[in-house]
Amino acid sequence: GFVPGGTNLKGVQIKRDRTNSHFVTSVLLHVAGSSSIVSACSDAAHALRSVREQLQGARKREDNPIDDTRKAAQQEQRVNFAPYSSGSGSKKRKRGRTSLLAQKKTKRHSWSTKFVCLANKNRSKVPCSVDEKEVLVNAGLGERTICIPDVECSSGEFKEILITEFPKLEEAGGFELMRCVPNTRQLEPISATVWRQPKLLKSVVANGRIYIRPIQKNLDLSSIEDADEEVVEKCLTCHKQMPLKELRKHVQSCQFSEKIDDLSSDSDFNVDHSPIYIQSDEGENSERENSLGNRQSSPQATTATDCGLSGCSWNEAGCKSPVVTSPTSEAKEPTCLQDVIKNLSLCVSEDITMVTVRRAYVLLDALRATSRKGFDPHKELKVCFLGEEAADGGGPKREFWRILGKEIQETYFEGKANRLVLRHDAVALVDKKYYQVGQLMAMAVIQGGSGFHYFAPCIYHYLCGAEVSSISVSADDIPDYEVSSVVQKIQNANDDKELQSIAFDAVEMTIESGFSKPVSIMTMDDREELVHIVALHYTLLRSKAELDQLKMGLQSVGVADAMKAYPDLFEGFFTEVGMKCLTADELQKLLRDIRFSPKGSSEREKEEATYMFFLDLLHSCEDGTAPELLRLENVLSFFTGADTLPPLGFKYSPSLVFNSENTFPTASTCALELCLPTKYHQDYTTFCQKAALAFISHGGVGLI
Repeated sequence: GFVPGGTNLKGVQIKRDRTNSHFVTSVLLHVAGSSSIVSACSDAAHALRSVREQLQGARKREDNPIDDTRKAAQQEQRVNFAPYSSGSGSKKRKRGRTSLLAQKKTKRHSWSTKFVCLANKNRSKVPCSVDEKEVLVNAGLGERTICIPDVECSSGEFKEILITEFPKLEEAGGFELMRCVPNTRQLEPISATVWRQPKLLKSVVANGRIYIRPIQKNLDLSSIEDADEEVVEKCLTCHKQMPLKELRKHVQSCQFSEKIDDLSSDSDFNVDHSPIYIQSDEGENSERENSLGNRQSSPQATTATDCGLSGCSWNEAGCKSPVVTSPTSEAKEPTCLQDVIKNLSLCVSEDITMVTVRRAYVLLDALRATSRKGFDPHKELKVCFLGEEAADGGGPKREFWRILGKEIQETYFEGKANRLVLRHDAVALVDKKYYQVGQLMAMAVIQGGSGFHYFAPCIYHYLCGAEVSSISVSADDIPDYEVSSVVQKIQNANDDKELQSIAFDAVEMTIESGFSKPVSIMTMDDREELVHIVALHYTLLRSKAELDQLKMGLQSVGVADAMKAYPDLFEGFFTEVGMKCLTADELQKLLRDIRFSPKGSSEREKEEATYMFFLDLLHSCEDGTAPELLRLENVLSFFTGADTLPPLGFKYSPSLVFNSENTFPTASTCALELCLPTKYHQDYTTFCQKAALAFISHGGVGLI
């Protein structure tokens, strides 16, 4: 109740009565004294708080059956639903969350990525070939996916993981990690600070491959043999037990031997070692021999036309080709290249194909002409040099073949001088450029070309139809200087260790060449085979597709068949074998038609003096003392258009004339006429300078 003013709370008395199981508390206030109301209220508040605390304690101590039931239910709830219980269970729940957070903080993060272990300590490029990858895998190296259990591991633990996966790294004398430069095959080292901490390494390379390269020593590439017993299988042909990995190769050789045995046992099959002839519809035969002396026969006989015994036929490709007659027919067997070319030239029609070329882009313009839809290699070719006033009477075409041969050599061949091999060019192969080049070469054979005297012998023999396994190759023909030097080292090796060391350093070369024998077991007995395989690959096999396409172009007018039939005769046209160097005496004989002025005239003496100067100049060209490095080939090409004598020679004899008004020599390549100025008949030095300038830098027809 309200305590009236002017009264004090002298004391507080608490009574407890039980009414409906509830406590009723009454507070009796005794007023005494004359204290203020504020102090009385403060005392009353303290008294009430004390009463409330006592009441709460009393309720807890009360033995009430309803509370016992509630407590039992709460206990059962805490047992069944501990994470979600209330009351005292909240403390356990809090301790559980704290433990889970602690577990998350101590959890390790793993990382899986691809590692590629290399064998060569000097390797700078990514291995791409299937054979090389297979060799690495068989040696326990190559590519593997490795799981790093904890990216926070130490550098020592990381090293142990890598050595466990690639045990041969223990013998490397240290190793380094590398990565591939984007958009290239080039490898670059990863900083040691980065790769020794897997967590940093992961952030740098992400999901890219990591390459392991030895530092001091090349890793052994010997194969890791399986511990299990090798699986064998019986050959159904010879009934021999063969290892499963060698069975396919054995089956192929075994079946081939079986076929040979069947043919040999056949009573109707007789081996004839005499020359093989091709039977035509008129009962004629043709002898064909390949470049190695083995007799070969064409699978189908050609059909002769009305051109006669030395006429033309249509081959399987629908192109005209010559019918090569046999010695038993009325026509004689060709004994020289001129006879064969005359036979081939009968296929040239009277129709004319006019080709205009720029002197600086002869090959480009010629390929553009051959790519036209209506181009026919059997038509007679007429050439016009753009900007030069001249009708093709034979001279411009000879000059066209000479320039074309040089540009083909520079564009599609590589290697050492006069021993060139075909360059591997996939873009040109897809565009069929090699077929077009073959067409142009075939046309040069039958239309007055002087030859292409730069083919390596192995390339020429392949074009003549020889089998690859029978072709003899030389290390001198390898166009790559680095490969050629390695082959020279292999040839000069003195023992097995030296040979293996050289092969280890050049493992990319051996694998690319197809030599699959492990380097670790290589001996001196393998040296010759290794040299042969490497030389064969880099001279022939690498550009085999290009050679096949070139051969198809040669066959467009039957030249490929003629080369196969008479390889010895065509060898001087495509290689330096049998090619004679031009001499001053030969050039003097070629210009034997000299048109002097009448004897006793004033010009005759000048002309004779000029002619003697000319002969001296020719001999100085032969011994290399001519001015401006003038050569006899320059003189010949100046008045004929060809730098070598054509196989069929010239239609008529060249002539030599004189002129008293000209400053430089002039010529007509169509008329095969050379004109010398007599203005310098008393000054040999000036004559040589003017002649050398004209022979070398004339600039074209009508431009001197």
